[in-house]
Amino acid sequence: MRELSAREREIAPLVGRGLTNKEIGKELFVSSKTVEQHLSHDYEKLALTNRRGLRDHVQRGILTQGN
Repeated sequence: MRELSAREREIAPLVGRGLTNKEIGKELFVSSKTVEQHLSHDYEKLALTNRRGLRDHVQRGILTQGN
């Protein structure tokens, strides 16, 4: 499993809170397309297939600083 970038780690908890890509983009001052790209990297690096899997990882505390 590859390590998530700082931005990818920043986006994951926002997904865990239930924010949309547009809402995440507004909070981080990036476009929703940029958020989408980071999420795609999150899924690949964590061997997940969708947003629900990432949300579950976040809510269960599976993601750590090193991921």
